Amino acid sequence: MPRRITFGVLGVFLALALASQASAQDVPCTGVISGQTPNQLRVVLQAFCIQTSAEAPLNLDEDVQYAGYNDTDEFVLAYNGVTGAGAVEQPVHVVRLDKRQQAWTSADFSEIKTEILPGLTAACLGAIEGVQKARTLFYVSIHLSPSAGCLAVISRDLKLQRVFSGWIAAEFSNGAVVLEGSTVHFAPTHPLRLSLFDPSDGSMKSIYPVENDPLRAQYLQRLRTEISPSDRCQGENCEADPEHFDSDLTPVCLSVECKPAIAVNDEAASLAFGVQFSPIGFIRFEKVKDALEWDERVVFVYRFIHGEVEHREFTVSEMQSQLGVASIDVLLMPDILKQVFGH
Repeated sequence: MPRRITFGVLGVFLALALASQASAQDVPCTGVISGQTPNQLRVVLQAFCIQTSAEAPLNLDEDVQYAGYNDTDEFVLAYNGVTGAGAVEQPVHVVRLDKRQQAWTSADFSEIKTEILPGLTAACLGAIEGVQKARTLFYVSIHLSPSAGCLAVISRDLKLQRVFSGWIAAEFSNGAVVLEGSTVHFAPTHPLRLSLFDPSDGSMKSIYPVENDPLRAQYLQRLRTEISPSDRCQGENCEADPEHFDSDLTPVCLSVECKPAIAVNDEAASLAFGVQFSPIGFIRFEKVKDALEWDERVVFVYRFIHGEVEHREFTVSEMQSQLGVASIDVLLMPDILKQVFGH
């Protein structure tokens, strides 16, 4: 992948000078533009070291909000037009340049919608936030709020395949991706939801939360019974249902080095992640920071074999005492996985 740098005025001139070498692997053509936004499309392309031709389906004078994917073989740009007042316009425009053939293709998507939250289907009306590629598919992120987004799955020939709520949290080399679901931003709690999308068969599996989760059940019972009346959250910004308690991905740090929140092992078709349980929304806000006995971290390990999903879970302290492991990536080593699953 190209190295990431910040472009100032000098960077734009450098991009222009190197445009004829856009296919070289060592050119830092990141598309990053520092300074005022929006930017004209011609400036965006210059920052990616992309040259255009008369055949390119582009209005180079258009102001845009954008994100792109750029490698030695292809370039994909997703963008919205931006009005003079700074409002983001629809539709979403996507263009692809086959660098080997020097061939452009384009598509517009005006009716992207999905189930943003359980029971709420809505249009994905927001600004382009990112473009990722997993195997042969492109994932275009559309920003809705700090806690919600849409993810449009687009094929190489720029056909819309699926639309999901949320964003990519991790990916496997075979193209399967772990998706983190959107939540209501202005809500007392933000429960974590993770799913696995496998484009090879189009399947979508919910992987967190899991049914019959003993550690989760214990935490729910504590929220119901162990908070004193004087400490319990009162008012509108409180959550009444313990099933909706706050949880989030968290790095597992039992040594000097912090590990990522999600680890993936392609060869073992497995993943592991840490989840932080929190009493926010149930305990008075000013008491939360001192309620350390309520901050619980749980490690989940998954293995995917022949379409079946196995999982195990541990508290972080159990992971260390029972398995002698201090980080989630080590959990996915073959010999440790055998201990985790018993076979």
